[in-house]
Amino acid sequence: MRRLLRPLLLAMPAVLLLALAIPRYMAGLALDATFPVPAGIAANRGFSQPVYRKTAALLSTAASGDGETQIIRAQALWLAGADPATVLPIAGLGLTHSPASIQGWMTMAELIQGRDPAGAAKALSTVLELSPYDYWLVGRKTRAGAVLWNDLAPDARAQLITQARLLWTQEEMRPQILPLLQVQGGGALLTQAIVDPNEIRAINRYVTRMRMGLP
Repeated sequence: MRRLLRPLLLAMPAVLLLALAIPRYMAGLALDATFPVPAGIAANRGFSQPVYRKTAALLSTAASGDGETQIIRAQALWLAGADPATVLPIAGLGLTHSPASIQGWMTMAELIQGRDPAGAAKALSTVLELSPYDYWLVGRKTRAGAVLWNDLAPDARAQLITQARLLWTQEEMRPQILPLLQVQGGGALLTQAIVDPNEIRAINRYVTRMRMGLP
């Protein structure tokens, strides 16, 4: 018995290591198969809904304990037009395993802002705390923040005003202005961020050109 037990004990670490490695390996394969969509989602690069659906289907093969992969899967489903009730459990599972995921909390804020404004405000506040300077999230943060304004604490509101100002002062972010104005409270947030009358007139001219499809 001892002769049999010793090889088993010696092999146990390798077996455990393999058991831990296989899920990560499978997640890596799934992510590789969906390139470049996950990186594009993080950078706000748009893809078609069929591409998002295919991405979500491929990522469904990854281990449920891989939080970041589940969060990307949830984002792909959300961008594909899936119902929030379908996406929410997947995003929640992802955050359970990756509680510091900025993308996860941002997605959660967007998912529940219509049904649980207080919870969405907490999720957005977490994003603002973890990611005060991530420029690729400024548009999403300001749009969610405009809708959730009444449920946000004063410090979160102050951060949103600062970030909304960037949409105008940073020229490469200006295309995010029109989407902000299309959500509830977007105009009010931008008005708080930009108070100079000349800048406001310049923004109005810029928005008019955007709506007309002019450069």
